[in-house]
Amino acid sequence: MLDPNRLTENARNAIGDAQNIALEHHNQFVDTEHLFLALMRQSEGLIPNIIEKMGVSAADVQSELNQAVERIPKVTGTGAQSAQVYITSRLNRQLIQAEKEAKN
Repeated sequence: MLDPNRLTENARNAIGDAQNIALEHHNQFVDTEHLFLALMRQSEGLIPNIIEKMGVSAADVQSELNQAVERIPKVTGTGAQSAQVYITSRLNRQLIQAEKEAKN
């Protein structure tokens, strides 16, 4: 499991933003699409600038991510715990891998 205390402040903020996106969309979990969308929404962030330098429209990528998040199943109704979302094992593995890459 990834230790959040080992993340940078920007990384923790991005994960928090991803959780907020999941909550806004009534998703029960935070996955890579939520985090990528959170990173793309950072107008002065590194990711949108890298995407643009690759010759890809950051707005198009953000639009595709919005559509991907919209397709994620929603949880609503009396049984929904709107303030509780969890990080998927897929996202956790990717964050751990990113941490390993950062160490190298």
